[in-house]
Amino acid sequence: MSDSDSRTPPALDHFRVEIDADGIAHLIFDMAGSPVNVLSQATIGEIGRVVDWFETADVRGLILRSAKQVFCAGGDLGELGAAYDRIHALPPPERAAAARAHFAPMNAHLLRLERCGKPVTAAIAGLALGGGCELALAAHHRVLVDVPSAALGLPEVPIGLMPGAGGTQRLPRLIGVEVALPILLDGVNLSSTRALETGIADELVTPGAEIEAARAWVLKNASAAQPWTRPGWMLPDADSWRATLTSVQEAMLSRTGGNFPAPIAVFECLDKGLTASIDEGIALEIEAFAALIQRPEPRNMIRALFVGAQDYGKRRKADSLPSGIDAMGDALANMLTAAGSGLLVAGISPETLERVRQRLGFANTPPSTDSTLPRWSNDERAAGEDYWFERAGAGPEGRIARVLMNAAAAAYRPLRQALPERDHALVDHAAIRFHGFPAWSGGPIAWLERLEHANPSSETEIRP
Repeated sequence: MSDSDSRTPPALDHFRVEIDADGIAHLIFDMAGSPVNVLSQATIGEIGRVVDWFETADVRGLILRSAKQVFCAGGDLGELGAAYDRIHALPPPERAAAARAHFAPMNAHLLRLERCGKPVTAAIAGLALGGGCELALAAHHRVLVDVPSAALGLPEVPIGLMPGAGGTQRLPRLIGVEVALPILLDGVNLSSTRALETGIADELVTPGAEIEAARAWVLKNASAAQPWTRPGWMLPDADSWRATLTSVQEAMLSRTGGNFPAPIAVFECLDKGLTASIDEGIALEIEAFAALIQRPEPRNMIRALFVGAQDYGKRRKADSLPSGIDAMGDALANMLTAAGSGLLVAGISPETLERVRQRLGFANTPPSTDSTLPRWSNDERAAGEDYWFERAGAGPEGRIARVLMNAAAAAYRPLRQALPERDHALVDHAAIRFHGFPAWSGGPIAWLERLEHANPSSETEIRP
């Protein structure tokens, strides 16, 4: 290969590769037709092509940066929804393999990037969220601009997802389990200053200085490797971080009642993956993500808590929220009261009723971790689309839970019928955020749709 050929980057639609006078390659993210950069199948494919080229190219290193104000806002949620539909259209035994095939390539690209031997740095002047943060974590060095608009974060878990491009493995290896947990579980965005304090960022610079700082680091480091790619490397203080993991997991289960599969999947990845090699840890994360995406919570929570939140904010700002939405909190409370009264008349004890209501996580009833209530095993959680109260063996508590959920959702049936479909997500958002409907369900309209499509028992009362 001639020197000219070895420096010729691939032709790309969503990135530019520029090689400066010092032989440093700049991978500039500039997604076509979009005001922000996101990770789609097209952009992930182009990252793979760049890694193919970079591994053998006659360049000194690589700087990851953006031509837009946002470094990368994460995954393309529209594509994610389409992938969800395709996966769920398959027979259940085929879904896990399809999910792995769809979501695994990004992980393979990043593993190769961090192992290429050449220095890779990220120059970040805007938001790097979700997959954008995970892309930055695969670099050997991160330079952040000291401005409010620059931040790093993994916001997936609060909207029902989990990091799927190495976030559960690289972040705790980089900054430790205790510091990583709130970022992984709570979706906390870190300012550039906080990112430097935690060790995610290596340098903090003034606006406009990030590219030169990244160049200087590459020029000083002829080769680079992540510590966790070295043979035998292990995260230190295993007893300490395992104790932290156990404590935080117990608190999380107490707070959420175990209704949310995403944080549980994250804990499994941390527990099993951090004592394994990075390759094994990434493989565990892919398996966990492939299992999670088969569940209903991710899609429903994204619709309500992300899409619905955006719609609600725009409509509220324009003073054009649907008529009647503010009164639905009272309607929900009345339906729950009526359903509860019927259950009591049918002979259900007040203690059992309250315990199940707490377990479901309605507002003003802290979730219960009562061990007498049925729970999923990890295998059951990954294997199906149903909830604990719909499984065989759920017993009377399961039927009580179905009555309460179906009755609560029924309060919103008139509103659903009166509104166009485009307003349904914002209603679900309002129901969760302001009326106290359980977030794991995706909201009352999502629940009503599930009753229609999945056809589980739709009882709204238990008769004596």
